[in-house]
Amino acid sequence: MWSIQWRRNIIPRAIVSRAIVSRAIVSRAIVSRAIVSRAIVLCLALSWGLTSWAAEPRFRFTQQAEALVIELDGRAVARYVFRDPQIHRPYFDRVRTVSGLEVTRPNPPREGVDPTDHVGLHTGLWLSFGDLNGHDYWRLKARTEHAEFVEEPFAVDGEARFAVRNKYLSTQGDAVVCTEVCRYTVRTCQGGWLLAADSEFRPEGTELVFGDQEELGWGVRVATPLVVDRAMGGRMLDSEGRRNGRQIWGQQVAWCDYAGPLEGRWVGLQVCAGRDNFQPSWAHARDYGFVALNPFARQAFTKQEPRKKVVPLGQTLALRFGVVIHESETEELCDLTRGYAEFDATARRETLFRSGEAGYHTFRIPALAATPRGTVLAFCEGRKSSAGDEGDIDLLLRRSLDGGRHWLPSQVVHEEGGAEKTTIGNPCVVVDRDTGVIWLTLCRNNRDVLLMSSRDEGATWSAPQDITPAVKDPAWGWFATGPGHGIQLSHGRHRGRLVIPCDCGFTPQLKNETQHSLVIYSDDHGATWQRGTPTEAAMDECQVAERDDGTLLLSLRNYRGKNLRAFATSVDGGATWSSPEHHAQVSCPTCQAGLLGVGPDSSRTLVYCGPAGPGRVNLGLRLSRDGGVTWSANQLIQGGPAAYSDLCELPDGSLGIVLETGVAKAYERLDFVRVGPAWWNR
Repeated sequence: MWSIQWRRNIIPRAIVSRAIVSRAIVSRAIVSRAIVSRAIVLCLALSWGLTSWAAEPRFRFTQQAEALVIELDGRAVARYVFRDPQIHRPYFDRVRTVSGLEVTRPNPPREGVDPTDHVGLHTGLWLSFGDLNGHDYWRLKARTEHAEFVEEPFAVDGEARFAVRNKYLSTQGDAVVCTEVCRYTVRTCQGGWLLAADSEFRPEGTELVFGDQEELGWGVRVATPLVVDRAMGGRMLDSEGRRNGRQIWGQQVAWCDYAGPLEGRWVGLQVCAGRDNFQPSWAHARDYGFVALNPFARQAFTKQEPRKKVVPLGQTLALRFGVVIHESETEELCDLTRGYAEFDATARRETLFRSGEAGYHTFRIPALAATPRGTVLAFCEGRKSSAGDEGDIDLLLRRSLDGGRHWLPSQVVHEEGGAEKTTIGNPCVVVDRDTGVIWLTLCRNNRDVLLMSSRDEGATWSAPQDITPAVKDPAWGWFATGPGHGIQLSHGRHRGRLVIPCDCGFTPQLKNETQHSLVIYSDDHGATWQRGTPTEAAMDECQVAERDDGTLLLSLRNYRGKNLRAFATSVDGGATWSSPEHHAQVSCPTCQAGLLGVGPDSSRTLVYCGPAGPGRVNLGLRLSRDGGVTWSANQLIQGGPAAYSDLCELPDGSLGIVLETGVAKAYERLDFVRVGPAWWNR
């Protein structure tokens, strides 16, 4: 599946100097087409000037027959076992600190050294359930089967990720009860490293029912020297300051730390539950070396009426758990508050639209906005019969009423003609913060410009209004709004202006060399609209942001063959634009990209989001704190295939990002990623 040492997205100089084919690879005779392809990609990357990729990643993966070994700075720090003939569920074992101290009990335990209770059940670190539609996966009476890696492992700098699909089989093994897609993120943090697990459970055939008992959730079995009962200095401490099993068992916690002295160091595992889980977790904490976080067991822990969690057919349940593996000289130097904050800030992702579902062939062209009331709106095109840009295409929306934590089912905002091949798309949305009205521009057949609005947080929408005569020159052919989001100006004589980025074609047929970028705008809260002057030629899809001084920055897809992003500025609210200039620090393919201004009006940070290349791969964030004069290196959000994206600022200061991505190509699904400021603003 992978080469022995996975080094995707990296350009080590030694590899380049040897034409990418290392001596170790040659000696094992595993030079495959995939390796050659990656070699070509890496060589191309050099020509794109991606200097931020030149360093060896801190994380690496080593593929074994039934497991994936995670290495940090050349040392194995964990093993993900996805197939085990004796233990019928995936798990992590051999978990170690950055210096190599093992903090989970060996699997199997050592006779005469380690406690031998729960052999085969307490396997290091795992997620399992004692009652799922009546089947017991915790005690291995039913099988959890690894189906596939849905995202190949990759690593860059201090972070790495992979994703798997698991099937939960019935006790008899003749039916699939549910499927789970789990996205694992490992990253370095202060004092060690952490693992975050984001799971999404989907019922198969009937509703999914999680029972109410102790043996469900995210569990860990610690190394013998840390065990409280062994009286070697180990202790448990939870997020409320309670200590050890007598105080912690049955209490609701955000995290529980199991730690102690080991070889002169203070080491441990801080077991964490995501704040966005459907309810807080109770701690199943035992002094013999075990702790699990369980959001299901109300009766088991509180003796109240049992409450089962039901997931209806067609819906999903998302759960987030994690663990911080920490090491310090003393307990006093271990900052558990910081540890949980690092876990909480780790990017969380979920799929909003998956191609091939709900009667649509492909979902593409995202747009994203957040309202002052915390509603997040994610728009896209639903392409019914093919992935092509033209055909029977509807405009769809998913909404979140709690800042992107949970999402309502998809709704059709606009479609025309039933099964007629009418293209409705290129959404661009802006929220008027003075009136609360959400304005949505879209296009019909990439010729007509339509305007819709919502006054109830996107629940319902007005009939489309055709504003083509006001914003498009009759001589033009192609016209597209966005895609992405517009802005409302905060400064100067144009304060309150609504601005929508667009692109147009000066010829009847679409030609790259005759494409131009422009904005349309309204100075009366959406009642009337007019167009600004287009930019120079060979510019296309664009996004706009306001700078601290009130001037505007336009980020431009372009066809000038430099593999760099172009930028233009406006001093008159978008009426006219400077000559576009390519920026040497922002490498990109020919593709749409997101742009957002965040923070106070007087000290905004500009955030650029787009694929770094070569080609439509490796989507990340770049920051500018000087209005776009300089940009940071690419902070990777999605390795591998990735294309269009949009972003918004969420109520808690996190960034919301919606992006096109997939395993083999970038148009397999639309994911929503939420990253905390501790991650993106570094």
